[in-house]
Amino acid sequence: MADSNPKPSSVSNLLCQEDKSYLIDGNQNKPKPSSSNLIINPHLHSLEDDDDDDYIQILVYKERNSPVFLYNYPLYLKDFRVHAVNWILNAQKTFGLKNQTAYLSLIYMDRFLSRKLISENQRWVVDLLSIASLSLATKMDESNVRPSFADYQRLVEDYTFADSVIQDMELAVLNCLEWRMNLNTPFVFINYFIKELGDQHTNHDELISRANDLIMALIKECNSMDDYGPFVVAGAAVLAAFNWQSSEQDLIVKISTVSLWEISDSQQQKQQQEEELIGCYKILQRLCNNANPSTPYTEVELRATTPTRLAGTKRNLSFRDTHQDPDLPD
Repeated sequence: MADSNPKPSSVSNLLCQEDKSYLIDGNQNKPKPSSSNLIINPHLHSLEDDDDDDYIQILVYKERNSPVFLYNYPLYLKDFRVHAVNWILNAQKTFGLKNQTAYLSLIYMDRFLSRKLISENQRWVVDLLSIASLSLATKMDESNVRPSFADYQRLVEDYTFADSVIQDMELAVLNCLEWRMNLNTPFVFINYFIKELGDQHTNHDELISRANDLIMALIKECNSMDDYGPFVVAGAAVLAAFNWQSSEQDLIVKISTVSLWEISDSQQQKQQQEEELIGCYKILQRLCNNANPSTPYTEVELRATTPTRLAGTKRNLSFRDTHQDPDLPD
Protein backbone atom coordinates (compact mmCIF):
# COMPACT_ATOMS: atom_id res chain seq x y z
CA MET A 1 0.00 0.00 0.00
CA ALA A 2 1.39 3.37 -0.99
CA ASP A 3 2.39 5.75 1.76
CA SER A 4 -0.26 8.48 1.84
CA ASN A 5 2.02 10.76 3.84
CA PRO A 6 5.43 10.67 2.15
CA LYS A 7 8.47 11.81 4.02
CA PRO A 8 9.52 15.32 2.93
CA SER A 9 12.94 15.89 1.43
CA SER A 10 15.93 17.00 3.46
CA VAL A 11 18.09 20.01 2.77
CA SER A 12 20.58 17.65 1.11
CA ASN A 13 17.92 16.62 -1.39
CA LEU A 14 17.00 20.24 -1.99
CA LEU A 15 20.61 21.14 -2.69
CA CYS A 16 21.48 17.99 -4.59
CA GLN A 17 21.75 19.87 -7.88
CA GLU A 18 24.05 22.47 -6.40
CA ASP A 19 27.83 22.42 -6.43
CA LYS A 20 28.61 20.71 -3.13
CA SER A 21 32.39 20.80 -3.59
CA TYR A 22 32.63 23.29 -0.76
CA LEU A 23 31.70 20.46 1.62
CA ILE A 24 34.72 18.39 0.55
CA ASP A 25 37.95 19.77 1.92
CA GLY A 26 40.37 18.19 -0.56
CA ASN A 27 42.85 21.03 -0.23
CA GLN A 28 43.47 22.47 3.20
CA ASN A 29 45.01 25.59 1.67
CA LYS A 30 42.06 26.29 -0.61
CA PRO A 31 39.37 28.41 1.08
CA LYS A 32 35.83 27.11 0.93
CA PRO A 33 33.24 29.33 -0.74
CA SER A 34 31.21 31.29 1.76
CA SER A 35 28.28 33.64 1.50
CA SER A 36 30.28 36.04 3.66
CA ASN A 37 32.42 36.65 0.56
CA LEU A 38 29.40 38.39 -0.89
CA ILE A 39 30.17 41.62 0.94
CA ILE A 40 31.69 43.14 -2.17
CA ASN A 41 30.01 46.51 -2.49
CA PRO A 42 27.90 47.74 0.45
CA HIS A 43 26.61 50.57 -1.79
CA LEU A 44 25.36 48.34 -4.58
CA HIS A 45 22.57 50.69 -5.62
CA SER A 46 24.12 53.92 -4.42
CA LEU A 47 21.62 56.67 -5.09
CA GLU A 48 24.47 59.18 -5.27
CA ASP A 49 25.25 57.72 -8.71
CA ASP A 50 21.74 58.22 -10.07
CA ASP A 51 22.56 61.53 -11.79
CA ASP A 52 25.26 59.90 -13.90
CA ASP A 53 23.58 59.22 -17.24
CA ASP A 54 26.40 56.95 -18.40
CA TYR A 55 25.96 54.84 -15.27
CA ILE A 56 22.20 54.66 -15.81
CA GLN A 57 22.69 53.71 -19.46
CA ILE A 58 24.95 50.80 -18.45
CA LEU A 59 22.27 49.57 -16.03
CA VAL A 60 19.57 49.81 -18.70
CA TYR A 61 21.64 47.82 -21.20
CA LYS A 62 22.39 45.27 -18.48
CA GLU A 63 18.68 44.88 -17.75
CA ARG A 64 17.76 44.55 -21.44
CA ASN A 65 20.28 41.73 -21.85
CA SER A 66 19.58 39.83 -18.65
CA PRO A 67 18.38 36.19 -18.76
CA VAL A 68 14.65 35.51 -18.96
CA PHE A 69 13.13 33.76 -15.96
CA LEU A 70 9.89 31.87 -16.48
CA TYR A 71 7.36 31.53 -13.69
CA ASN A 72 4.55 29.01 -13.55
CA TYR A 73 3.92 28.58 -9.86
CA PRO A 74 1.33 26.02 -8.74
CA LEU A 75 -1.37 27.37 -6.44
CA TYR A 76 0.23 26.05 -3.24
CA LEU A 77 3.55 27.71 -4.12
CA LYS A 78 1.78 31.02 -4.76
CA ASP A 79 0.41 30.76 -1.22
CA PHE A 80 3.88 29.96 0.15
CA ARG A 81 5.25 32.96 -1.73
CA VAL A 82 2.63 35.35 -0.29
CA HIS A 83 3.62 34.17 3.19
CA ALA A 84 7.32 34.73 2.38
CA VAL A 85 6.73 38.19 0.87
CA ASN A 86 4.86 39.26 3.99
CA TRP A 87 7.66 37.89 6.16
CA ILE A 88 10.37 39.76 4.23
CA LEU A 89 8.45 43.05 4.31
CA ASN A 90 7.80 42.62 8.02
CA ALA A 91 11.50 41.87 8.62
CA GLN A 92 12.47 44.93 6.57
CA LYS A 93 10.27 47.08 8.77
CA THR A 94 11.55 45.47 11.98
CA PHE A 95 15.24 45.90 11.16
CA GLY A 96 14.93 49.24 9.38
CA LEU A 97 16.31 47.92 6.09
CA LYS A 98 16.18 49.92 2.87
CA ASN A 99 13.36 49.41 0.38
CA GLN A 100 15.83 48.26 -2.26
CA THR A 101 17.20 45.59 0.10
CA ALA A 102 13.75 44.04 0.48
CA TYR A 103 13.12 44.30 -3.26
CA LEU A 104 16.48 42.69 -4.05
CA SER A 105 15.82 39.80 -1.66
CA LEU A 106 12.49 39.13 -3.37
CA ILE A 107 14.21 38.98 -6.76
CA TYR A 108 16.62 36.38 -5.33
CA MET A 109 13.74 34.38 -3.88
CA ASP A 110 11.66 34.42 -7.07
CA ARG A 111 14.53 33.46 -9.32
CA PHE A 112 15.42 30.55 -7.06
CA LEU A 113 11.80 29.38 -7.04
CA SER A 114 11.68 29.64 -10.84
CA ARG A 115 14.45 27.04 -11.10
CA LYS A 116 13.88 24.73 -8.14
CA LEU A 117 10.93 22.45 -7.54
CA ILE A 118 9.45 22.88 -4.05
CA SER A 119 6.84 20.30 -3.13
CA GLU A 120 3.53 20.97 -1.41
CA ASN A 121 4.73 19.62 1.94
CA GLN A 122 7.85 21.83 1.97
CA ARG A 123 6.60 25.22 3.06
CA TRP A 124 9.51 25.27 5.48
CA VAL A 125 11.86 25.44 2.47
CA VAL A 126 10.30 28.72 1.34
CA ASP A 127 10.54 30.04 4.91
CA LEU A 128 14.23 29.11 4.93
CA LEU A 129 14.65 30.65 1.47
CA SER A 130 13.15 33.95 2.61
CA ILE A 131 15.68 34.18 5.47
CA ALA A 132 18.60 33.33 3.19
CA SER A 133 17.46 35.73 0.45
CA LEU A 134 17.05 38.65 2.85
CA SER A 135 20.37 37.85 4.52
CA LEU A 136 22.15 37.87 1.15
CA ALA A 137 20.48 41.12 0.06
CA THR A 138 21.47 42.72 3.37
CA LYS A 139 25.09 41.69 2.86
CA MET A 140 24.97 43.18 -0.63
CA ASP A 141 23.14 46.40 0.05
CA GLU A 142 23.37 47.47 3.68
CA SER A 143 26.37 49.10 5.32
CA ASN A 144 24.87 50.10 8.69
CA VAL A 145 22.34 47.35 9.45
CA ARG A 146 23.41 43.70 9.50
CA PRO A 147 20.98 41.43 11.40
CA SER A 148 22.33 38.09 12.63
CA PHE A 149 20.79 34.72 11.85
CA ALA A 150 19.41 34.74 15.40
CA ASP A 151 17.70 38.07 14.67
CA TYR A 152 15.99 36.61 11.61
CA GLN A 153 14.98 33.50 13.56
CA ARG A 154 13.04 35.54 16.09
CA LEU A 155 10.63 36.56 13.33
CA VAL A 156 10.01 33.01 12.10
CA GLU A 157 6.77 31.65 13.52
CA ASP A 158 7.00 27.93 13.03
CA TYR A 159 10.55 26.63 12.60
CA THR A 160 14.04 27.02 13.98
CA PHE A 161 16.91 26.58 11.52
CA ALA A 162 20.53 25.96 12.46
CA ASP A 163 22.96 28.61 11.27
CA SER A 164 24.68 26.00 9.09
CA VAL A 165 21.37 25.24 7.36
CA ILE A 166 20.78 28.93 6.59
CA GLN A 167 24.33 29.19 5.25
CA ASP A 168 23.72 26.15 3.03
CA MET A 169 20.59 27.79 1.66
CA GLU A 170 22.52 31.02 1.02
CA LEU A 171 25.04 29.03 -1.02
CA ALA A 172 22.22 27.28 -2.86
CA VAL A 173 20.80 30.68 -3.85
CA LEU A 174 24.23 31.96 -4.87
CA ASN A 175 24.87 28.90 -7.03
CA CYS A 176 21.38 29.00 -8.54
CA LEU A 177 21.89 32.65 -9.56
CA GLU A 178 25.51 31.88 -10.57
CA TRP A 179 26.71 34.46 -8.02
CA ARG A 180 25.21 37.25 -10.12
CA MET A 181 23.77 39.16 -7.21
CA ASN A 182 24.44 42.71 -8.38
CA LEU A 183 20.97 43.13 -9.85
CA ASN A 184 18.98 46.24 -10.78
CA THR A 185 16.12 47.46 -8.64
CA PRO A 186 13.72 50.27 -9.64
CA PHE A 187 15.04 52.60 -6.96
CA VAL A 188 18.28 53.31 -8.80
CA PHE A 189 16.30 54.78 -11.73
CA ILE A 190 13.95 57.07 -9.79
CA ASN A 191 16.14 60.18 -9.81
CA TYR A 192 16.84 59.73 -13.50
CA PHE A 193 13.12 59.64 -14.41
CA ILE A 194 12.29 62.60 -12.19
CA LYS A 195 15.05 64.61 -13.86
CA GLU A 196 13.84 63.60 -17.34
CA LEU A 197 10.12 64.16 -16.70
CA GLY A 198 10.19 67.12 -14.31
CA ASP A 199 11.11 70.79 -14.52
CA GLN A 200 12.62 73.48 -12.31
CA HIS A 201 9.50 73.57 -10.17
CA THR A 202 9.60 69.84 -9.40
CA ASN A 203 9.81 68.93 -5.73
CA HIS A 204 12.28 66.05 -6.02
CA ASP A 205 12.13 64.86 -2.42
CA GLU A 206 8.35 64.64 -2.44
CA LEU A 207 8.29 62.78 -5.75
CA ILE A 208 11.00 60.36 -4.63
CA SER A 209 8.97 59.57 -1.53
CA ARG A 210 5.79 58.98 -3.56
CA ALA A 211 7.57 56.82 -6.12
CA ASN A 212 9.16 54.73 -3.36
CA ASP A 213 5.78 54.18 -1.72
CA LEU A 214 4.22 53.13 -5.01
CA ILE A 215 7.00 50.67 -5.80
CA MET A 216 6.71 49.04 -2.39
CA ALA A 217 2.93 48.86 -2.73
CA LEU A 218 3.35 47.19 -6.12
CA ILE A 219 5.26 44.28 -4.59
CA LYS A 220 2.15 42.57 -3.25
CA GLU A 221 0.38 42.95 -6.58
CA CYS A 222 2.99 41.02 -8.58
CA ASN A 223 3.20 37.27 -9.13
CA SER A 224 6.99 37.64 -9.25
CA MET A 225 9.48 40.47 -9.13
CA ASP A 226 10.25 39.83 -12.79
CA ASP A 227 6.70 40.64 -13.92
CA TYR A 228 8.01 44.08 -14.85
CA GLY A 229 11.61 45.16 -15.36
CA PRO A 230 13.08 47.62 -12.81
CA PHE A 231 13.44 50.36 -15.45
CA VAL A 232 9.77 50.00 -16.39
CA VAL A 233 8.65 49.91 -12.74
CA ALA A 234 10.60 53.07 -11.95
CA GLY A 235 9.17 54.86 -14.98
CA ALA A 236 5.59 53.87 -14.12
CA ALA A 237 6.07 54.83 -10.46
CA VAL A 238 7.47 58.28 -11.27
CA LEU A 239 4.71 58.92 -13.82
CA ALA A 240 2.12 57.90 -11.22
CA ALA A 241 3.85 60.07 -8.61
CA PHE A 242 3.49 63.06 -10.93
CA ASN A 243 -0.11 62.19 -11.85
CA TRP A 244 -1.85 58.83 -11.43
CA GLN A 245 -4.80 59.87 -13.61
CA SER A 246 -3.00 60.02 -16.98
CA SER A 247 -4.44 58.30 -20.05
CA GLU A 248 -2.52 55.66 -22.00
CA GLN A 249 -1.83 58.16 -24.76
CA ASP A 250 -0.50 60.69 -22.24
CA LEU A 251 1.82 58.04 -20.84
CA ILE A 252 3.21 57.18 -24.26
CA VAL A 253 3.80 60.85 -25.09
CA LYS A 254 5.49 61.58 -21.74
CA ILE A 255 7.70 58.49 -21.69
CA SER A 256 8.85 59.13 -25.27
CA THR A 257 10.64 62.25 -24.00
CA VAL A 258 12.93 60.10 -21.82
CA SER A 259 16.26 59.79 -23.60
CA LEU A 260 17.02 56.18 -22.58
CA TRP A 261 13.51 54.84 -23.04
CA GLU A 262 14.00 53.71 -26.65
CA ILE A 263 17.62 52.64 -26.76
CA SER A 264 16.66 49.19 -28.01
CA ASP A 265 17.14 48.38 -31.71
CA SER A 266 14.23 45.93 -31.63
CA GLN A 267 10.80 47.34 -32.42
CA GLN A 268 9.26 44.31 -30.70
CA GLN A 269 11.21 45.01 -27.53
CA LYS A 270 10.14 48.67 -27.61
CA GLN A 271 6.50 47.68 -27.97
CA GLN A 272 6.78 45.13 -25.16
CA GLN A 273 8.36 47.72 -22.88
CA GLU A 274 5.57 50.18 -23.67
CA GLU A 275 2.91 47.55 -22.90
CA GLU A 276 4.66 46.70 -19.63
CA LEU A 277 4.74 50.37 -18.65
CA ILE A 278 1.01 50.77 -19.28
CA GLY A 279 0.20 47.55 -17.41
CA CYS A 280 2.35 48.52 -14.44
CA TYR A 281 0.97 52.07 -14.38
CA LYS A 282 -2.60 50.75 -14.35
CA ILE A 283 -1.86 48.69 -11.24
CA LEU A 284 -0.41 51.75 -9.52
CA GLN A 285 -3.38 53.79 -10.70
CA ARG A 286 -5.74 51.30 -9.06
CA LEU A 287 -3.73 51.38 -5.83
CA CYS A 288 -3.84 55.18 -5.75
CA ASN A 289 -7.56 55.20 -6.45
CA ASN A 290 -8.24 52.62 -3.73
CA ALA A 291 -6.17 54.58 -1.22
CA ASN A 292 -8.19 57.75 -1.65
CA PRO A 293 -10.04 58.40 -4.91
CA SER A 294 -10.50 62.09 -4.14
CA THR A 295 -6.82 62.87 -3.58
CA PRO A 296 -4.56 62.54 -6.65
CA TYR A 297 -1.28 62.36 -4.76
CA THR A 298 -2.14 60.23 -1.78
CA GLU A 299 0.79 58.37 -0.27
CA VAL A 300 0.24 54.65 -0.70
CA GLU A 301 1.15 53.03 2.59
CA LEU A 302 2.60 49.57 2.68
CA ARG A 303 1.27 47.47 5.52
CA ALA A 304 3.40 44.38 5.79
CA THR A 305 1.18 42.00 7.71
CA THR A 306 2.64 39.52 10.14
CA PRO A 307 2.15 35.94 8.92
CA THR A 308 -0.56 34.05 10.79
CA ARG A 309 0.81 31.64 13.37
CA LEU A 310 -0.07 28.01 12.69
CA ALA A 311 -1.31 25.76 15.45
CA GLY A 312 1.41 24.20 17.55
CA THR A 313 4.90 25.22 18.58
CA LYS A 314 8.02 25.92 16.59
CA ARG A 315 9.58 22.88 14.97
CA ASN A 316 13.32 22.70 15.46
CA LEU A 317 15.01 22.04 12.12
CA SER A 318 18.51 22.36 13.50
CA PHE A 319 19.93 19.34 11.68
CA ARG A 320 23.56 19.98 10.89
CA ASP A 321 24.60 16.95 8.85
CA THR A 322 23.21 17.77 5.40
CA HIS A 323 23.67 14.14 4.35
CA GLN A 324 21.06 13.04 6.87
CA ASP A 325 17.39 12.85 6.01
CA PRO A 326 15.61 14.01 9.17
CA ASP A 327 11.91 13.66 9.74
CA LEU A 328 10.75 17.14 8.70
CA PRO A 329 7.27 18.57 9.19
CA ASP A 330 4.71 18.23 6.44
